[in-house]
Amino acid sequence: MQRPEALVVFLRLPILGKVKTRIATSTGDEMALRIYQHLMACALQSAAETNIPVFLFYEGGIPSLSDRDKRFTYVEQTVGPLDQKISHAISFVLGTYSKVIVIGSDCPELSSTTLKESFKQLDTSDIVIGPAVDGGFYLLGCKKLNPEILQDIQWSTSSVLQKLLSNVRNAGLSFHLLDELADIDTEADWLTYIKREEP
Repeated sequence: MQRPEALVVFLRLPILGKVKTRIATSTGDEMALRIYQHLMACALQSAAETNIPVFLFYEGGIPSLSDRDKRFTYVEQTVGPLDQKISHAISFVLGTYSKVIVIGSDCPELSSTTLKESFKQLDTSDIVIGPAVDGGFYLLGCKKLNPEILQDIQWSTSSVLQKLLSNVRNAGLSFHLLDELADIDTEADWLTYIKREEP
């Protein structure tokens, strides 16, 4: 019998010069790394607060045993384009769980409350999507692998969400849109976020 639900978080090892490269063009590698570590900490805190199984899918290797958090399961991402990576993670988790939500680490305002809500929405919808302000998405959830919904998406463009929605509609799947949230992809995004967080 399948277990109810699990969360997937896509991450990169926090290595100087390897993370938040768009931000690094204006802030430098050290600041970009600090920003990524903050975003990563936000994502992991929200994930842990859901109190459901969490799978951390790392790009380019996983942390050493001494650096792992026992609350999470560590998996290395498959090699290939993003659609294949997401489909692999979904397939991996749905082998054991009946619902899966996939997120990244770019959306610090994504709370455990929203994550829990996204799982509930899968009771009545085939797909749940978290739309990002920049035209992408910060969350994707499903109960069945539908790789066709991720095909022909031009990643890192403002058309990502619209193409995803078009694919979902063409596949005849029902969907629920969560509240729009902001990803942190540029220094301007970061400064806007910091200003909102100021007391």
